[in-house]
Amino acid sequence: MHDLKRKNFEEAHPEVPFPQIDALSDDEARELRIRIARRLGCPEDDGLMLVRSLSARSVPVEGVNAESEHFKLLGTLWSLRLRPEQPTVYVNWYRFDQIDRVNLEELARYFGDLWYPSSDDIDIFDDTCDWILSVGHSGDVRIAQLGVRRTVGA
Repeated sequence: MHDLKRKNFEEAHPEVPFPQIDALSDDEARELRIRIARRLGCPEDDGLMLVRSLSARSVPVEGVNAESEHFKLLGTLWSLRLRPEQPTVYVNWYRFDQIDRVNLEELARYFGDLWYPSSDDIDIFDDTCDWILSVGHSGDVRIAQLGVRRTVGA
């Protein structure tokens, strides 16, 4: 994540500590990239192909736009019946080579401070890599189901 986002966050929320965001090492990012590429059936070393394959596999989440003042990340996940098994999720910022680990509740609470419309295309997923929620720079939200669907109450 860019330092500019941290600076802007600290200016907007002077009394609030910046969320704990851990950048994955190159090896950790590579491991996740390989797992996802295998599920998509694309080359493990081609980040652009991975992003394109993910886009082709995903479907729009109807009626949801991240630019809306009513957008709620957790509400979107819950409406899709997605419940991460751990309190942390991953955020991909580029071609699955710049990935951060962040607490889902903090990501949801400060989503508007971390995702910038018009410039950020991000992918959010958990350790299972069974699903990936993509948020485009125009606010479009898409979901890709890559494995066994983990739901509550189903």
